[in-house]
Amino acid sequence: MDRNSLIIESRSGRYIAAVLLAIAAQVARVPLPSPTIVPFITHAPFIVISAILGGLGPGLVATLFCTLESIYFAVEPSGSFAISDPTNWYGIGALVVTGVVASALAESARRNRQHLSESQGQLKAMLDSIHDGFNSFDREWRYTYVNRAAARMVGMTPEELLGKNLWELWPLLADSPFAIAYRRAVAENVPVQVEAFYGEPLNAWFEVRCYPSPHGLSLFFTNTTERRRTLEQLRLMESAILQTSDGVLIVKVSGDETCCQAPVFANHSFERITGYTLEELQQGALGFLFSQGPNPHAREGRPSGFRETCPEELEQRVVRKDGSEFWAEWGFRPLADAGGNYTHCVWTCRDITERKRAAENLRLLSSIVECSDDAIISEALDGTVRSWNKGAERVYGYSAEEMVGQSINCLTIAGHEDEIPEILDYVKLGEKIENLETERVRKDGRHIFVAVTISPLRDDAGVIVGASAIAHDISDRKHNAKLLEQSELRYRSLVRVVGEIVWTTSPEGEVTEDIPAWREFTGKTFEEIEGKRWVESLHPDDRESTVDIWSRAVRNRSFYVTEYRMRRRDGEYRWMSVHGVPVFGDGGQILEWVGLCSDITGRVMAEEAVRELNQSLEKRVVERTAELQAANKELEAFAYSVSHDLRAPLRAVDGFSRILLEEYAPQLPAEAQRYLQIARGNAVQMGKLIDALLAFSRLGRQALSWQRVQPAELVRHVLVDLASEQEGRQVDVSVGELPPCEGDALLLKQMFFNLLSNALKYTRKRDFTRIEVGAFQFVDLDKQTEECQRRAPRLSRDVVVYYVRDNGAGFDMRYADKLFGVFQRLHKADEYEGTGVGLATVFRIVNRHGGHVWAEGALDGGATFYFTLAASSSACAPSSGDPESSEDKNEHTAPPIEV
Repeated sequence: MDRNSLIIESRSGRYIAAVLLAIAAQVARVPLPSPTIVPFITHAPFIVISAILGGLGPGLVATLFCTLESIYFAVEPSGSFAISDPTNWYGIGALVVTGVVASALAESARRNRQHLSESQGQLKAMLDSIHDGFNSFDREWRYTYVNRAAARMVGMTPEELLGKNLWELWPLLADSPFAIAYRRAVAENVPVQVEAFYGEPLNAWFEVRCYPSPHGLSLFFTNTTERRRTLEQLRLMESAILQTSDGVLIVKVSGDETCCQAPVFANHSFERITGYTLEELQQGALGFLFSQGPNPHAREGRPSGFRETCPEELEQRVVRKDGSEFWAEWGFRPLADAGGNYTHCVWTCRDITERKRAAENLRLLSSIVECSDDAIISEALDGTVRSWNKGAERVYGYSAEEMVGQSINCLTIAGHEDEIPEILDYVKLGEKIENLETERVRKDGRHIFVAVTISPLRDDAGVIVGASAIAHDISDRKHNAKLLEQSELRYRSLVRVVGEIVWTTSPEGEVTEDIPAWREFTGKTFEEIEGKRWVESLHPDDRESTVDIWSRAVRNRSFYVTEYRMRRRDGEYRWMSVHGVPVFGDGGQILEWVGLCSDITGRVMAEEAVRELNQSLEKRVVERTAELQAANKELEAFAYSVSHDLRAPLRAVDGFSRILLEEYAPQLPAEAQRYLQIARGNAVQMGKLIDALLAFSRLGRQALSWQRVQPAELVRHVLVDLASEQEGRQVDVSVGELPPCEGDALLLKQMFFNLLSNALKYTRKRDFTRIEVGAFQFVDLDKQTEECQRRAPRLSRDVVVYYVRDNGAGFDMRYADKLFGVFQRLHKADEYEGTGVGLATVFRIVNRHGGHVWAEGALDGGATFYFTLAASSSACAPSSGDPESSEDKNEHTAPPIEV
């Protein structure tokens, strides 16, 4: 229900309600002994209610009507407006003042609510209208507000996000830079800005601005993916333009007939190639570049209205600033504005002088430089290198500058210096050598294998003047062949040493070669298992199913997994676990099947033993369940007997003792009366013990109602129930931050009641009582409680430990093991009353919640009781519907004191 739902918004409705409340005040008027306070006591509440519901106007109307009713009906003489007792004016005046003040305050509150509602609506509309995404979270990281832009960016609706936990909704966010920024903003209470990439499912860059507040965290975020992509493209383009060796010039081209060219950009390479700076080009130097040729944009005789287009690429001579000439290769690319109009032209200039000069020299090598990967070399008959391509540089490591003019013999390995001269002598005879596999040495000293084809080179007269060599690096092939050979040897050695049977078959699943391990195990020869006769080694009962599984695997080209019994050479059948896989070729065809047979007879026998043991255990569980049910019935019978049979004698003892004291006390001596009082007190105490024992017994059989519990709320309720224990005493009870937990609220309240009532009882003799209720994580346990650490169980480091500490009588730690036993007391009954069941009840409640409880204290030095609870209901709730099963398990596996 909305918090303003009780306010009547209709103007007429508010006034009608005020009149009705004034009438109700008269009807409900209660006569009081003092006429002075009658108007105020009877009518003031209705006036206040009218002001709250309607505001200023209705409140004043109700005040007026109630004042008239008080004067006419409530004060003497009744039925007229005459007032006989002047003191009655005090009550009437208080009534009027109360009505005016309440009406003014209510009107102010109503207007504040209206203004607040309008402000919230304006703020929401503003947040929904912005392009940035906006989210807000509470202290539990739950979405409390999501604007439309934020929902659109993450591809969800606001309704799908509100109330959801941020980390559960976006699990990949937990270790991202965003999560670090969010937690830092909350932890340090400072604004934080971060920009990072979020992967699946968003796959986008986001810039997030975090603003913490006492209520949580607010986020403004923007999808910056397109901006970053654009900036990255611009950065790469700028880097490419600035670093390229080609000259780049951008000119602004007008659309009129004069085609005015205004240079607006020139990179460093353009200035280096031409010698002109951008300022000089803008001042007219651009025309000097084309003194030997036409300006690409200079077009004469164009018709009026001609639309300028980008010129074609060309090569021409260009004059530098220093007067030297060079061959330039020009490229032109148009740039258009948003309307598609040609506004700029990008000129690229490349100095191709050396390329032009080298073109003639490269004519003789044009036939061999077509190949790129192989080393292509031409050499004189004396072994001098004439040409050396890039492939040769890649294969041998030497550059063309290092090898041209040098002897090819530097590539030969030690001990084979005569190999190349012998080859050249063979070439001189006009013979061609093909695919000669030999070894060469690279520049870095590494030996490589090459396959060389050497052909004689002839001049126009047909005379052999040199040789051309095409060499292909086959080192990888040689290496792979060697690895393959080693792998084959390793495989065969592995097959011989492993205890399992390694087998291979044809693609059709037939044995085509000898399997030594199979032959060794079964004693069968290759001829006896050839084809599909290997099935005959299997147990007759397993053959049909095995053949069916094997045929299906072959047909489906899938894995082959099964188990069967195979006959060993001594006649014993052994259980085998079989796995087989197809080996595929490059074309996807099956080349063969490879598999492994492992002896699992021991495992199968163990599994059979486990099955038999499980059957035995199930029988024992049934018997144990019947015993427990019988024990529960006996316990219920005992409880019934205690509740009815034992109470009757106690009531008789108490009743007859009371009769003796009431009717025959004068006839009894004082000592006899004292004995009767003692007997009555013991009977009452015995009744309390029986009640406590029955309650303790029922606690073990009571089903738990699991729910989310706020321990602080339970403590506050308990302190209200124990208010009578604090009357007339100086008691200071401090309640720290108690984290929520899972459990049965009623039982946990009983636990806090027992602990706090104990603390109040054992601090009764203190002039000033100090009780502290708090909690901490087990990892934060300080060094001052080393004894507590020693006695505590092996708890998880992040478990929450609750405690109740007092400055009361305390106890001797030597007897701490008796604290949680039934009827165990460390103090005399005449000093501190009690049944001795309270702490035992605490132990059982904590135990049923999957937790632990322990205590620390000192004689006359106070006591502290620590306890833990399970982290969640799933962690400690009974696994079945029977609460007894969980209780029995907890009480038999956890000792009563060592907790």
